[in-house]
Amino acid sequence: MVCSLSFYCAYVILAHITITAVNIMLQKIKLQNEEWEINFSSPIGKKGGFGQVFRGLGKSGDVAVKKLSINASQAAHREMEIGAELRKQSFQNIVPVLDYGQDANSDGYFLIMPVCDRSLQEYIDKQGTVGTTEAISVLLEILNGLEEVKDLTHRDLKPDNILFHEGRWKIADFGIAKFVEDSTSLETLRGFLTRAYAAPEQWLSERPTAATDIYALGCIAHALVTGSPPFNPQDGDFKKQHLEVSPPHLEMLPAPVSALVSQMLRKHQSARPARPRCISVLKSAGTTVTTGPLASLAKAVDTVAKQTAIEEAKRAAIYEARRKREQLFQEMKLVLVKIQQNMFDQIEKAAGTLCQIDLNSCKVRMGNGSLEIDTLNGIIFSGPPAASQDFRGQKSGWDIVGNMTVSLQQNFQERLYVRSADLILARPPGTEEYRWYEVSFWGFANNRNEPYSLNNVSELAKALGAASSHHLAHPVTPIDGEDEDSFIARWIELFSKAAEGRLAKPLSLPLGAL
Repeated sequence: MVCSLSFYCAYVILAHITITAVNIMLQKIKLQNEEWEINFSSPIGKKGGFGQVFRGLGKSGDVAVKKLSINASQAAHREMEIGAELRKQSFQNIVPVLDYGQDANSDGYFLIMPVCDRSLQEYIDKQGTVGTTEAISVLLEILNGLEEVKDLTHRDLKPDNILFHEGRWKIADFGIAKFVEDSTSLETLRGFLTRAYAAPEQWLSERPTAATDIYALGCIAHALVTGSPPFNPQDGDFKKQHLEVSPPHLEMLPAPVSALVSQMLRKHQSARPARPRCISVLKSAGTTVTTGPLASLAKAVDTVAKQTAIEEAKRAAIYEARRKREQLFQEMKLVLVKIQQNMFDQIEKAAGTLCQIDLNSCKVRMGNGSLEIDTLNGIIFSGPPAASQDFRGQKSGWDIVGNMTVSLQQNFQERLYVRSADLILARPPGTEEYRWYEVSFWGFANNRNEPYSLNNVSELAKALGAASSHHLAHPVTPIDGEDEDSFIARWIELFSKAAEGRLAKPLSLPLGAL
């Protein structure tokens, strides 16, 4: 009897512990429409950039609950408007939204969906690769889903977000990326994105469009027929690949389809095919006859598509290089503007009303002298460093991004003397740092306005080479950072001489160190 009682007590205690554990695992959340229970110990699939999916319970049974990787303070208690919009409608190829929003009792944001059979990523992992017919069918179902909500951009399309539900492939997580973007910033959003499927514009923190989803769909096409997306980290930096590298050609697909996938993966959004065209090409792929002349044409289409993809990638690489250089120039231009302002402030402080400063023309005048530092315009050289060659084709080693000029005019006794220099943003040979440098020239023509500037990036590249008709009037001298004070003092002294009419061409050139 004692033994039976002890066993009964142990059973009751164990049952109580089990029930308590279950209650701890099941957490209640209250969203827009009803209350749900979520089991945080039972995840569905792997964690994604935007959140994690867990099993849950509702009034009608099992559900999938996605907890977003964003809290109320980040979202500023923002409503999930897209969740509300999707819940009102019924779609063929969009995973239904059962409920959505911020939990009334916490700062968490959740999305409630039906439990689906599997993700496309799980299917690819199991199958390895998918046949042409099936791949085209899957792509068409995804395109149909995008067409059903044609005014929205998914922004994070990938195999993990394509789910098999009720006999169809459907798109999940529609609107989550838009919600995060509205709640934070494009830069924050980039941290959530799946790197293997992110379009070039997303790497550049530009606004995504419908073409962004088309790019991701091109990546999905690669994953379907090869088992992996077109780019992978083993081949180098993901960003560089998406921005500059031509994707592999899918020779296993019919020529029109492989050409279409290549076009989907074009670097520029406006060059990618629109959804209706993608649907048309994919639907006609299975009925296209490829015999006789049409077979030759299909082969030609395939060849041209390959060449076009390679050339487009080259253009994209050049564009990206130019964009980076122009961005560098605009950022470093602010450094030169600050140097100019410091110089003019020192002149004004010393000369007072005796000098006239014209910020519109970047000039300061006093007596016989007029000093100008042109920081308004500037010449950007956005070509590759290899273009920095002298006229004999020998590389100078200098990578010049762009230049501006500093010039000093002296009008004295009806005689004009001009002394000028180029201010170049450049990287010297054997270094990795871009800085501002002062450089000026002299020539055998006995130019009375020496030293002089060339004010031409191509000529500068040649003049810094092994041979040129222009010779350095002094060693190339850095003028920013720790060298700013020396640069300002040097030109203020020259300006002072010009103001008094005492400035003259140097007696001998080249000069020594400045």
